[in-house]
Formats: sequence, C-alpha cells, structure tokens
Amino acid sequence: GTILGAIIAFLTLFFAKHNPYAIAAVIFCGVWWFSYIPNSKSSIKSAGILGAITITTILITQESTMQYAAMRVIEILLGIVIALFVSKVVFPIHARSHLLNTYANTFRDMVGLYEIMYDDCKVRDKLPRVQKFEENIVNNFSEIQTLIPNSKNEMSRIPFNKAIAESILTYQRRLFRSMIFMYQAINKEPEKFPMLKNIVLLTHFNEELVNIVKRLADSIEAKGVLPSMDSLNLSLVNLEKSIWEQRQSRSMDILINIDTVLFCTKHIVDEISVLQMLIGTYRSL
Repeated sequence: GTILGAIIAFLTLFFAKHNPYAIAAVIFCGVWWFSYIPNSKSSIKSAGILGAITITTILITQESTMQYAAMRVIEILLGIVIALFVSKVVFPIHARSHLLNTYANTFRDMVGLYEIMYDDCKVRDKLPRVQKFEENIVNNFSEIQTLIPNSKNEMSRIPFNKAIAESILTYQRRLFRSMIFMYQAINKEPEKFPMLKNIVLLTHFNEELVNIVKRLADSIEAKGVLPSMDSLNLSLVNLEKSIWEQRQSRSMDILINIDTVLFCTKHIVDEISVLQMLIGTYRSL
C-alpha cells in the first residue's frame, strides 16, 4: 500500500508538477480507489488504508517534491521493518501459544456450563453463572478468530495448518450450541425433569463427558495424552440401551423429556469425537 501510493504520488509530481487541480483530482481518485481495498476479502485489505494515507500525505504538503516523497516512503517502510522486528524477535506475540490456551479455556468454560445443567438450585440462581460462562465462551471465539491468522503469519519452523485450526473453532461452536440447546431443554421446565437425577447411567455418562472435555483441554495445551473416546461412546450406548428397556414403564411426557436429553447427548458426543480427531491431527503436525 505504501509503495503503490508513493508510485502514484511520484508520477503525479513528475507529470503534473505543482498543478493544484491535477493533484486534487489524483488525491480524490486515489483515495476513492484505495477505499475499496479494505472492504475486500483479500489478505492485502490493510494496504488500502496505507495507500490512501501515503498518497495524501505526500501530495498535500506544501513541500511536495520528489525527494520528499522518497523520504516519506523510506520513513514508512523503516517503521514497518522496526515493528516487524520488535513483534517477531524482541517482544514476540506468541499467537500460537495464546491460540491453544484459548481453545483450552473454551473447553473448561464449557465444562462449567455443562455441570450447571444438573444443579439442584433454581433456574434463576443458575442464570448469572450460565451467562458468565456464555460470555466467556463467546469472547474466546472472537479471540480465536483473531489469533488464527496471526498464528499463520507467525514466524516458526513448526508448520501451522490454518484449516484444522478453523475446524476446531467450528466444532467448538457446534458443541457450544448443543450444550445451550440441552440447557434450555432441561431448565425451561425443570419440574418435568426430576427423573434425570434417578438415571444412574446418565450420571455416569455426564462424569465421563466432563472428564473427556477436561482432558481435551489439557491435551490441546500439550499437557496431557489425547483421551480415547471409547469410554464415552460405551457409556452412551449403555445409556441408550437402559432408556430403551424402560420405555414401557414410563409415561409419554417423561419419554419425550428423556428423549430430548438423549438427542442432545448424541450430538454432543459426535462433536466431541470430531474435536478429538482434529486435536490429534493438529498435535501430529
């Protein structure tokens, strides 16, 4: 953006000299053209801002000469080089480390959100804690979106797969939506779900799920072994089998409520399974 803006300014000064009408026309057309670049989806959208600034600052000064234009370009490029050196060597951003930590913190907040679902306290008492976890998770998603391209641009000998990183974010979002749906189903009419506490296999399943998600958080930070999904899948199979065997002894309302929870658990397990695979692939790079 800086070089392109400078080239336009050079050509204007070379051909138009100090003609105010020509300079005004070039500034108007140049800024108008550069203004479209920031709205593009390309990786050079920030060049539009720098181009517009460069062409304007060179041409509107009272000392606009070829030498001044050259010095202005050198000044901007030198500033960019210094900023790159400081951010990469002196005070590196460590975007990849922050990215993994944010993934892990998102998993841990999801564990907190999931555990609240089956609390015995009233819904109004749960709500402030639920909102806090939701806010943390949404903020983490926003931060991850920023950290992924920064991680891609970070200088490192270790390869970075942007597609896998984005897929992890996608399935974390899907897992979050499934948990929110499950929370709403259970707590919208909590008086219809007292039987959940009496389903021993559901309690066992919840313990397995929480353990798996916690271990995924540790694993993505490279602090633990990637957990196996076998125990969680087996727990889900046993839960489905138990519910099916007891269907004849339950009323239709109770069956609908239990099936709603079972539907949510299946989706949650599917998304955790994909996340486990993606994290394993990311760590193997």
